Amino acid sequence: MQNAYPPGSVFKIVTASAALDTGSTTPQEIFEDKGVYMLNGWSFYGADPQGLGKIDIVGAIAMSSDPVFYELGRRIGIDNLASYALTFGYGELSGIKLFGEEKGVVPTEAWKLATYGEEWHPGETLIAAIGQGYYLATPLQQVLSLMAVANNGLYRLPPLK
Repeated sequence: MQNAYPPGSVFKIVTASAALDTGSTTPQEIFEDKGVYMLNGWSFYGADPQGLGKIDIVGAIAMSSDPVFYELGRRIGIDNLASYALTFGYGELSGIKLFGEEKGVVPTEAWKLATYGEEWHPGETLIAAIGQGYYLATPLQQVLSLMAVANNGLYRLPPLK
């Protein structure tokens, strides 16, 4: 709770939710995971260099398909992705009275400009969509976000005794 790390593939649930909710994809859409995703001459690789083949969003979550989530991130955009991350509890304190809790980072175009004085690059959105890049989360935020998913969207703080 006092350190923040890139959330990694757990964050793909946020990206999937944002994509479905914004109409950027449907549960029926079939993607082609070729093992690599190309954007503006840059190659972004998945874990399996052979690719996972044809896959829907549920399969992309289950198999942790980076190329599918790169595409979803491109469609959603970093600022929309950030707004969904906030609804999952990223970038905010948990609400549990804990000393020294870290907020983490939910990057946006404006955040990068204010923090680094640099413009956002499209490739940064791709890596953000898989929970890498500038995103930082505490293990507690990860647990609480997954708890909300398991509770059909209900975010509950653990009871304190």
